[in-house]
Amino acid sequence: MSLRTDRITLTYAILSAVHPSLVAFRALPVSLPAELRSLICDHLFTSLAGDLLQSLQDSLFSALSALCEDCKAYNAHVFGPCVMDWPCMHTGAQCLCRSIGLWTADRCVSDRCDAEENTMFSLFFRKTDPQLPAYIVKHVRDTLSAYAAIDPRFPHSRYPLASGVDLDSFLSSALEVYNCTIKPLPAIQRGISNDTILIVSRNDLYTTLARLRMTLRLPTRPDAVPHPLACLRVVTYQQSVPSLGMCGFPSFERLDE
Repeated sequence: MSLRTDRITLTYAILSAVHPSLVAFRALPVSLPAELRSLICDHLFTSLAGDLLQSLQDSLFSALSALCEDCKAYNAHVFGPCVMDWPCMHTGAQCLCRSIGLWTADRCVSDRCDAEENTMFSLFFRKTDPQLPAYIVKHVRDTLSAYAAIDPRFPHSRYPLASGVDLDSFLSSALEVYNCTIKPLPAIQRGISNDTILIVSRNDLYTTLARLRMTLRLPTRPDAVPHPLACLRVVTYQQSVPSLGMCGFPSFERLDE
């Protein structure tokens, strides 16, 4: 028996479920009706998941801030205003104007810019990573470190999380308590590189997967747009209508939402 989901959705569902405050509440020896205990857990899970998604947005904004205005304008011109669609976000956003020449970026701002003419610039920004984008891996690593600061006994702080492979190790370890494991599938594109994976029940029981889906609130439809991705798509950068200033250069503004 298996359950199909995507790595990003599973990651943030598990991050919500293993938060020290939620784990501590579940372990409290308080005599409460099962329904009331479940209601409190659901409330905590929803609150923690919302905070994580807001923090993930902040992580993407932080990665965006590493690019100069010329690099942002180029990416928006070639790849569109949605920041998560920019290939440079996969390997860690870096301003490359000093490496390849600022004149190339300036040319791309013009309406006469043809992406095919700027082959060298495009190659730098089209680097992709088959694993998760760098800002997501960093966000998960920082989140686990924050959890460990809250609870020194937090069991998942030992993972280095330098790549998607390390993230899979964390997911597999976290799923052990549910008697499940993960099985990677070929990568698909869904806005950003994001692997579809199978959650496999070790005891081959459908009830195990059903309980896991309810606990982690995983989507019932495998083709549903993951909530974390929908959250990230609101982070945009869009050029304003060019207006000539004193120096004759067009001005730009960033639309965060």
